[in-house]
Amino acid sequence: MSMENNTDYLFDIGQKLRAVRVKKKLTQKQVSSALNVTQSFLSAVERGKKSSCTAFVISLIRYYKIPYEMIFGSHTGDYSLTCFSNDSSPSIYMNLLMQLVSGANSKELNCAIDGYMKLCTYMILRTLYKQNPHSSEKIFSLTDEQTQKAAKKIINSTPQQLDTFLKHTHINRKALEIPIEHNGELREFIKICEEVLKEG
Repeated sequence: MSMENNTDYLFDIGQKLRAVRVKKKLTQKQVSSALNVTQSFLSAVERGKKSSCTAFVISLIRYYKIPYEMIFGSHTGDYSLTCFSNDSSPSIYMNLLMQLVSGANSKELNCAIDGYMKLCTYMILRTLYKQNPHSSEKIFSLTDEQTQKAAKKIINSTPQQLDTFLKHTHINRKALEIPIEHNGELREFIKICEEVLKEG
């Protein structure tokens, strides 16, 4: 195996191991502690930066309780997808967002949030729709490259635009709050998202 192929192989194995750990909602600290290795060592293995013995990879596989084929084989499953907890339905997250802005009573704010959510949904819908061999791409007038470029610009700029809008309008920012009875849901949602972001 050439050096380049070996590097690709290590990276591939590391990415699969990391994806399984994230999907099981385990931190590097938890796993490294359980297997008696340093967190930096586990991190290097997951990034494909360090060659680890097969015995260690097998220890990880056993710890995660997954099939060997998931890591070593030609399993076709995509284990690199970011996995958010599915304990709650998407409507709960949208409900939290709508409750947060309802007190502001701003048509502009609601319109901006609705547009942002529509765009995120469109990006996922477009990707999934095109996977069906019977689906016609003629339904889309923009190319993938045009879509990615424009969507990235809008998605990245929207939070800053909202921040500027709220600071320079008459909206009472103190009205942006979630009813106390939903604080538990809010904390859980924030925790789930930040765990995923930390692992990203």
